[in-house]
Amino acid sequence: MGRNEVRTVGSRRGFTLVEVTVALAVGALVVLLAYRVYGGVLDGAARLLAAQQDLGRAANARRLLTALAQGIEVGTVPGSGFQGPRLARTAAGVGVHE
Repeated sequence: MGRNEVRTVGSRRGFTLVEVTVALAVGALVVLLAYRVYGGVLDGAARLLAAQQDLGRAANARRLLTALAQGIEVGTVPGSGFQGPRLARTAAGVGVHE
């Protein structure tokens, strides 16, 4: 540019400090929102894992109680035992009539 040339608004180059600051602020907001969403996903995954473990423990307890209850001898005279049909245990833990 020469000494006599006037700089017009359309001929400027680069960004002003205000434009750069606004762009940085918008970028920071996007990063903050992404971080919060990612944290929510991780919390949800942890809760899901805990619920699955609770269900697994409950299923194991149910299988144990079923197996223990099948082995109880019921009767009024000692040694008479249970007179009903006996269930045989299978590999899956489910009883079948013998």
